[in-house]
Amino acid sequence: MKLSRTACYAIHAVVFMASQGPDRIIIGHRAAKTLGIPEGFLLRILVALSRARVLWSIKGPNGGYRLARPAKEITLLDVVEAVEGPIRGSILFTPGDSARPLDRRLESVFEQATEVVRKHLQKVRIHDLVNGKAK
Repeated sequence: MKLSRTACYAIHAVVFMASQGPDRIIIGHRAAKTLGIPEGFLLRILVALSRARVLWSIKGPNGGYRLARPAKEITLLDVVEAVEGPIRGSILFTPGDSARPLDRRLESVFEQATEVVRKHLQKVRIHDLVNGKAK
């Protein structure tokens, strides 16, 4: 499995926020500078994480972002799917190939593999990554 740069940045941002404390408000441009992530890119990621309710967006002069729930309740799957959409295991069919038996078997294999990946990512909590306990 290969993670996109967006997913990697999202994970780094959420772990960073969790490491700062559960209720601490983090300013987007400061997080970008600290993490070495282009500011505009990180801000788009933070918006996506807010839409997925991984983060809360706090408006106003003292605004920023904070975790929407405890780091023990946020999974790696939550973060990845917030910015990438649902993880799916599928193969690309060419037109007219959907009836081919091999393609149907391959689709089943990739769906099963994806489910294993999803279950594993769901077991890993942001809290575990902050504390170096993730396996």
